[in-house]
Amino acid sequence: MEQATTVSYAFGYVAAMIGALLILLPVLIPVLLLLLVAGVVQLLVLGIRALGVAVYRYTAGLIRGLLANGQRSPTERIEGDHSSGNRHAKRIL
Repeated sequence: MEQATTVSYAFGYVAAMIGALLILLPVLIPVLLLLLVAGVVQLLVLGIRALGVAVYRYTAGLIRGLLANGQRSPTERIEGDHSSGNRHAKRIL
């Protein structure tokens, strides 16, 4: 096989690949954009989840700190403590 034939086949293969890329370009662009949008949404969800976990831990720490300092629990404050002066007595239902 001559060198010119090999070079012409190589150019033909490259031209076929470029042609296939140009034909598939209208499909590839939306797919790539969808992948980018999905990545951005995933990052936003990750950030919102991290924020929710931080708020939950902060709130749990506040409640734990209040209970450790001898404060009444939130349900006792709402329902009222009806025991005879003893703040730490358990209610019997």
